[in-house]
Amino acid sequence: MLKETSALPLLIETIIGLRKSSSSYEDALRDFQERGGDGARKYLYQREYNKLAQRGKSRQILAALMEHGGAIDFDSIMTIISSNSEQTRDAINETLDVFLKVQHGKDDETLYLLSPPAVPFIRTVSQGLPYIPKVIQAVNFFKKTASKSTPAEATIILRMQQHLKFKQYDDVIRLAEVMEANDPITSNPKYKALLGRALVQCRSPDLQRARELFSAARKFGHNDIFMIRAWYYAEKNTGYRYKEAAEICRSVIGSANFNNLAKSEFYSKLGECLSSLARSQIGVSPEEQVRLLSESVESYVRAIWICRNHKDSDTTKSIAWLQRAASNLFQECSNNFKPYFIALERLAKSDVDLIDDSHIVILSPLLQLARMRDRASLHRSQKILTECSSNLRRVIKHRNLGGFEIFLSAVDKITKEIQFKIVEISPARN
Repeated sequence: MLKETSALPLLIETIIGLRKSSSSYEDALRDFQERGGDGARKYLYQREYNKLAQRGKSRQILAALMEHGGAIDFDSIMTIISSNSEQTRDAINETLDVFLKVQHGKDDETLYLLSPPAVPFIRTVSQGLPYIPKVIQAVNFFKKTASKSTPAEATIILRMQQHLKFKQYDDVIRLAEVMEANDPITSNPKYKALLGRALVQCRSPDLQRARELFSAARKFGHNDIFMIRAWYYAEKNTGYRYKEAAEICRSVIGSANFNNLAKSEFYSKLGECLSSLARSQIGVSPEEQVRLLSESVESYVRAIWICRNHKDSDTTKSIAWLQRAASNLFQECSNNFKPYFIALERLAKSDVDLIDDSHIVILSPLLQLARMRDRASLHRSQKILTECSSNLRRVIKHRNLGGFEIFLSAVDKITKEIQFKIVEISPARN
């Protein structure tokens, strides 16, 4: 009887009432289970549920425990429902006698779970809560994390994630500081990744330590996009580790673990790194500067191309960055702009087309060629344009690259304009 009623007076009274029309308490309990208990339970639980504080966390705790389906400790409950210790304690005290029961786990830790008779009622009423999808998501995430670590580790990891979500980076670091050096969680790759992210974005960044944590996490197979993004900034924000940042970008681009939207992002980041490296070659090696700027232009074009079918893609920034890189490249090789076209040939050979106005951006620096007033320069430009456009046209001949077709048609017009300019400025014959 105690098990079936959870020692709740109203339910006990119901069974005693059923005994009057039954031959024994066993029969009364059976009748309670089959018919008499449902109404009593519903009345009792609804009455007590209505008493729960509207602004408290009680309903969320009950929904979370129902979704979890087992016993969990105080810290895990607090983490799942995103509450502080006082809110969690108040909610547990409010629901303990009627809806919750306590059991003790290993090391005598206190665990909480729903009272079995209350489960059907909580399942029904929880479906109407406006935040039930969020509760379900939090519980599923907790279970997924706990399956790869201990419940205690899962609780800490989830708390770190919540701090990062609300940009509470120093709170993540403080949480990590109370961990003993030999605590098993310090070997967890996800823990390392989360702590590393906080160290990059906190008020006093420790980029070296963050880099070490990211490297260790990746060695154990942890490779999520948030960690990689933070690692990129850990390298780039030093102001001199652009080669290392570029390698981070290439690791994403070459991995099957990331989707095209992520690869597009890191193609753009790679273009930025290569442009920064090109600036470091000013006055040192013009050839290396042109090579790096060419690769930067290619990276931006690839960033635009690879996410062409993704509904959430926005190439606005990549187009703007491409315009800057293309302008810088043409400026550095304007006397002999063959490298400009060679970069385009490499893209075409990879079946990467010029889309989303990238052909307009690539064409823009060439427009100035027809504005020159020096005949020798005009003749040289006309010759290079004719040769380069012919080579590029051969590359795309059997490829379906409409953006390049539009680009080459515009180049032909520029070539004709140069010819008109040559005739215009040539001395008249007698």
